Amino acid sequence: MDSPLSDVVEGYARLGSWLVERWGAQASKVGKRVDAGGYDAHSAAEDAASTASLAAETGFLLVSEALDAVAVLSGRQDEPHIVCSDSFSSSLPGATLTVPGPLTDVLQSDSLHPSVVTIKPSSLGPNDTEFRLRADASGHRAGTYVGSISASKPGAAATSVPVWITVP
Repeated sequence: MDSPLSDVVEGYARLGSWLVERWGAQASKVGKRVDAGGYDAHSAAEDAASTASLAAETGFLLVSEALDAVAVLSGRQDEPHIVCSDSFSSSLPGATLTVPGPLTDVLQSDSLHPSVVTIKPSSLGPNDTEFRLRADASGHRAGTYVGSISASKPGAAATSVPVWITVP
């Protein structure tokens, strides 16, 4: 099994190799254009633009690799990503609360399955109406997920409570 430090070193080595290849290709392209003759201001502007783009991409990748390294070295990358919501209120004191369906992010590109969402508490006390959501958002996109909670109790019509939880 690899150590976290060796994973970080390997990540930087892969990134370094890729950057050397990309910058070498860029330098070679510019050198060939200059050697071919007829290198003018328009050619120089094109090369400056592609070099600036590569520099921006390089900066982004270096920052991204640094953030990955921090995550790996902190030892928390394999822990669950638990998020909690603000408080919500049911109009039905003493209700039993359930998650009838997934909570979907506002872009509708991801959802939290009911199996990863828990309600605290799942059964309200006789005079209680407030509850919160807790979800294991490991592997899910950041965003706000919306859905509903079903509140029911004997002798009363079930109600639906709109809810949301934000995954940072």
